[in-house]
Amino acid sequence: MSELKMASATKEVFNMLCCMCFAPTIVMLSTAVRYWLITLLCPTSSRILNVGLMFVKNRPEYELSVGYRTSAGAVLIAKDRIVKEQLLPSYEIEFTVRFDECDEKLAVGITTELITNQKVDAIIGPTCSNAQTYVSFEDVANKIVVRKDSFRVASLPWRSEDLDVLKARSDAMRRDIKMFPAIISGVNAAFYNIPLFTWGLSTSSAFGNMDRFPTTALLSVNSYSLGIAIHSIMLSFKWYQFAFIYSNKGDNEKCSMMKIDIGDVFAEREDVIITTTIRLKDVTSVEVIQALGNVSARSRIVVVCLAEGFNYKRTFLLAAKDGGYLNDEYVYVFADTKSKGYYVSVLGEPDRPIWEDMTIPSDGRDKEAMMAFGKTLVVSNHLGGENSNPKYDAFKNGVITRIKDPPFNCLEDCKGVQYSKICCLIYHLIDRYFIQIIYQ
Repeated sequence: MSELKMASATKEVFNMLCCMCFAPTIVMLSTAVRYWLITLLCPTSSRILNVGLMFVKNRPEYELSVGYRTSAGAVLIAKDRIVKEQLLPSYEIEFTVRFDECDEKLAVGITTELITNQKVDAIIGPTCSNAQTYVSFEDVANKIVVRKDSFRVASLPWRSEDLDVLKARSDAMRRDIKMFPAIISGVNAAFYNIPLFTWGLSTSSAFGNMDRFPTTALLSVNSYSLGIAIHSIMLSFKWYQFAFIYSNKGDNEKCSMMKIDIGDVFAEREDVIITTTIRLKDVTSVEVIQALGNVSARSRIVVVCLAEGFNYKRTFLLAAKDGGYLNDEYVYVFADTKSKGYYVSVLGEPDRPIWEDMTIPSDGRDKEAMMAFGKTLVVSNHLGGENSNPKYDAFKNGVITRIKDPPFNCLEDCKGVQYSKICCLIYHLIDRYFIQIIYQ
C-alpha cells in the first residue's frame, strides 16, 4: 500500500472511531495508537473489525451524562454512515457490548476479557476515570476482626472485649473508596498493546502521560485544561488569589478530580494561589453559609464545583445571598467539565434555566435566583443547549430508537420517558458525526 493510500485509510478508520466515540475533544494520539491505525489498514482480504464497547447501565447517577440507554444507539448510526459512504469497504464492523458500571474491578476484568477472549481490535470506553463507592464499618468488620495479637476471618459480634476496635455510629464510620475504571483499563490496554478510546466522564489529566498510557486516547475535556482556563481568567482580571469550594454530593467523580487537577495547575504557577479549599458534605443553606463565612476571611473570589441537575448551584447562590455573601465584593465562578452554562439537563425533559426551582412545590424564588446568577461566571466546555435543526432532531431520535437494534436489543428495559432524550455528553458527537473534521 502506498504512503498516500495508507494516510487516506488511516483517516477513514480514525474518522470511524471518532464518530463512534462520544467525545467533546480530539486529542493527539500516541505513536502506538497511530501505528495500530496504519497497520490495521493493510488487509490482504476483507476482514472483521471488532470493536469493544463499555457502558454504564445500572447506575442512576450516571444516566443523565453517559447512560447506556440514551447513548449506545449512536454507534449504529455511525456504522450506517460508514457503510453508506464506503469509508471502509474492506471491513465488516462488529460490536461486543459490556457494562463496567464505572467499577474498576469490572473494568479491568472486562478489558481483559474483550482483548483475550473476544479478540477486539479496539475498545471504546470506559466512561469514568474516577468513581467512588462507600464502605461502612459493618461491611469491613463482618469480614475481618482485629484482635490484640492477630488477624482472623470471623463475624463481628456487637460487643467483644478482645477487640481493639470501638464500634461507633455506623454513619460516622463510612469511608469513601476511590476507584479508577478508565485509568486501570488504560494501563491494562497498554499491556496488551490495544487502542482504548475513553470518553464521557473520563476527565483525568493522568491520560496525558504517554509513557503510562501509550495506547489510550482521551476523547473528553479534562479538568486540567479547565484549570488552565481558570488561571487565564484570574490573570485577565488581575485576581491573584481565590478559594475553591466543592462537593461530591450527586456526582462522585467530577469535582474530586477537578480539585486535584486545578490544584496541580496552580501549584505549577506561582502567580495565583488557592487560599483555601472547602468540601461541602451536603449542599444546604446552613452548610454553604458556614463555608462562606470561613472563606470570607481569606478571599473574595470563589471557584465553585457542584453536581448538575440537583438544584445545588441555585441553592448555593441563594444561601450566599441570604448570608450576606452575594454583593459587589464577591465573585463566584462556577467551573464544570460537563455543563450547559446557565441551563441544566433534566432526564427525559427539556433543558431548564439554572435558576428555576426543580423541587415541587417551588420556593417562589426563581426571579431572585435569576438576578443572583447574573453576578456569576461559568467556565466550562459548554455542551450546548437544545437544538431544533432537523438534522440534529433526526440524529437524536435515531439514538433513542436504534437502541432496539442488534447488538443492543434493548426493548422493555429501554422504555420510559426518562430514556426519551439522549444523554448530555453525546452533544459533542453530533458535530463529529455530521462534519468529519479529522485530517480535513
